[in-house]
Amino acid sequence: MQGVVQQARLSKVTVVQGGGSRHRSIMTGLEALADDPPDVVVVHDGVRPILPLYTLTQVVSAAERYGAAGAVRPLVSTVVKPDSKGFLQESLVRNHYRNSEMPQAFSYTMLREAYRRCSEEELEHGTECLAVALHHAGVIPKLVPGTPHLWKVTEERDLVVARSVMPRHTRGVALVCRALQASSSHPQVRQGNEDTPEASRSHKTPSETDKTAQCYQVSVGLDVAATHRNQTDSHCSKSDVDLHSNIDLKCDSECLYVITTLESSLRSNSKHLYLLSDFDHRSASSSAVIVVSVLDTVAEWRSRLQGIAQGIGEGVCTAVLIFTLRTKECDETLTNVTVLQKQLREIFKEHLTSVTALLQTSCPTSSTHSDKSECQGAEKKHYEQNSPNSAQTLERQICQYPSAGLENCEESSRLVKLVNTLLDQTTRCFHGQILVL
Repeated sequence: MQGVVQQARLSKVTVVQGGGSRHRSIMTGLEALADDPPDVVVVHDGVRPILPLYTLTQVVSAAERYGAAGAVRPLVSTVVKPDSKGFLQESLVRNHYRNSEMPQAFSYTMLREAYRRCSEEELEHGTECLAVALHHAGVIPKLVPGTPHLWKVTEERDLVVARSVMPRHTRGVALVCRALQASSSHPQVRQGNEDTPEASRSHKTPSETDKTAQCYQVSVGLDVAATHRNQTDSHCSKSDVDLHSNIDLKCDSECLYVITTLESSLRSNSKHLYLLSDFDHRSASSSAVIVVSVLDTVAEWRSRLQGIAQGIGEGVCTAVLIFTLRTKECDETLTNVTVLQKQLREIFKEHLTSVTALLQTSCPTSSTHSDKSECQGAEKKHYEQNSPNSAQTLERQICQYPSAGLENCEESSRLVKLVNTLLDQTTRCFHGQILVL
C-alpha cells in the first residue's frame, strides 16, 4: 500500500496497519486521527473503487447535519429467512428495505466514543458502522440514495466488470484537431484555457502558470477541459513541453462535425477530456488520444501518419485516428485499404500504442442544404440554444463538406459506439487495423 501511495504521489495520505476485523481496522484508523481530529470522518471500502464525487458530498453534508449518514441502494433480490432445517420461515418485502453501501460519514468524536463502547463480540464480527452509531451513541443515521456505481468487487466476475468499467472513470482522453485552433477562418472557435472539473463542469480561472500550453473551446456547447494543475505537474514540466506545431495535420469543418458527435460520449466515459489544437504535454500524458483530420488526396496518408506518430507520447495506450477523405480517389482508396494498412503498421511498428484508423468519405458540395436530417436538425436546435451567435456559422461550415458517414443519427451513433469500443479494448487486437465507415 505504501508503494501505491508513493506511485500516485499522494502527499496527504497516511497508511495505518489494520486490525483483524472490519471494526477493529476502523477503530485503528480513528485513533490515528486523534492528534488532529477532523469534524467529520468518512469510512469507505477499497472494494468499491468507483465513488462519484457528488455521492461523497451528499453523504458528508448529511453527516455534518445529522451526525451520521450512509449511502444505500434498493434491494434487487428478495431476502428470505430460513429456519434451522433450511426451510422458509419468512420472506421480507424488499421495498421496505435497502442495501447498506459505502461511503458512510460520521461525527469523528461521536464515532470514536461509540466504538469504545462496543463489546469484543461486536468488534470481532460486526459489519455495520451505522449500527454502531445508532446503538452506542443514540444517533439516527441519515440514509442517502446512492448510485449504481457503488457496486462491490467481491467475486471473480466482478473483477471482469471492474477491468472494463474502471478505465472510463480514470483515463484521460486527448482529442487533437487543428480545427479547434482559434483563427479568423473559424470565427465560432474562441481561444480559451478553462478548467472543467469532472464532477461539476463549472469553469474556474486558471493560474498564470497554465498559459504555456493552450486549448480552445468551440462556442457551440463543446466543453473544453484544460489541464488540471496537480495532474499536469505530476506528469511533465511545462518548461520541457515541445508543441509539435510543425506536424502535418490538416483539419477543416468536417472535423468539427466529428468532434460534436463524439464530445458528449467521450466526456461521460473518461475522467478528463482535453480538446486540443496540437499535441502537447496533455496528449502525451493521456492514456488515449483521438486524432481527427482530413485528407485531400491519398498521397497525404503517409506524411499524415508520420506526423501523428511523432506527436503521440510513449505513455499513450490507445490511439484512434479518424480521417475524412475529401478526394475523387475515394472509391479507389477504399479498394486498396490493405496498402494503407501496411503503411499504418510500418509507421507505428516501434510504438507500444494500439493504433486504429477510421476512414470515412466526404465530397464537397455548394448546395445550401436547406433540408437536413432529423438528427442534424436536433443538433442545430441544441447549438442555437447554447450559442445563438455562432450556431449558423458552425452549421454552414459543417455543411460545406457534409460527412457521408455521419448524415443521420444511426451513423453518428455507430461512430460513437465504435470509438468507445476501441477506447475500452484491453488488448492490441485492433492495432494496425483500418475500419471503413
